[in-house]
Amino acid sequence: MDNLTKLEYYRAETRHEFSLLGQRVSWYVTCQSFLIIAFSSGMSNSNVYFRLGIGFILPTLGIITSILIKPSIDGAIAIINKWGVKEYEVLQNEDLKDFKIKRAYEKVKSSSHREVEQRTDIIQRESLKFAKLVPVVFIYGWICLCLLGVAVNLKF
Repeated sequence: MDNLTKLEYYRAETRHEFSLLGQRVSWYVTCQSFLIIAFSSGMSNSNVYFRLGIGFILPTLGIITSILIKPSIDGAIAIINKWGVKEYEVLQNEDLKDFKIKRAYEKVKSSSHREVEQRTDIIQRESLKFAKLVPVVFIYGWICLCLLGVAVNLKF
């Protein structure tokens, strides 16, 4: 397989993994939004025991789904990084020195090739940060909602 074919393959795999990651995060956020709506609806019930049950069960489900989705998100990010390393290795090959991507790197004014690669790596890391942090944010949010639900029910 020549280097250009490898590069195209690695890029296709990276796009595929980004697509899977986006689908997982979308599914996860949809699931969490459903649980939050159910939680807020359940907390408006006049039965104290129902509110206590909902105030504990739904946050527990939210935390469990967050714990379950975290490894698949981290795995997708690891695979994206793996394909990125392979793509970088192929781009270092002399066969691709005239390839338009390398020329685009070289055309950036007042920047060396390495500086452009570092900025590209930073941009990629920043773009993956949301997917990586959203389960943690929801876990803390559910803990706060659970404590708030218990506090509201103990007040009455």
